[in-house]
Amino acid sequence: MRINKQSMLWEELTPQEKIELYEWAESVVLRGEIPPHPSWLIQWFETFEYDERQRLLLISTAVPQRVLLSLLRNR
Repeated sequence: MRINKQSMLWEELTPQEKIELYEWAESVVLRGEIPPHPSWLIQWFETFEYDERQRLLLISTAVPQRVLLSLLRNR
């Protein structure tokens, strides 16, 4: 898995990574539960240098959108 810095999407996903990303997004969007931050999410925040305040907003808005767009793009 790698992060495209221009599109802010995850690329080169393995089947297991796709499942993990989908389950994470489903948990946030459909159930309103925010699971512990997986390594791929921490790496994404660090890549774009978001501070803790920004992370709180992005975790429930932009990140699920980016996750689902990444899954669609990597079908």
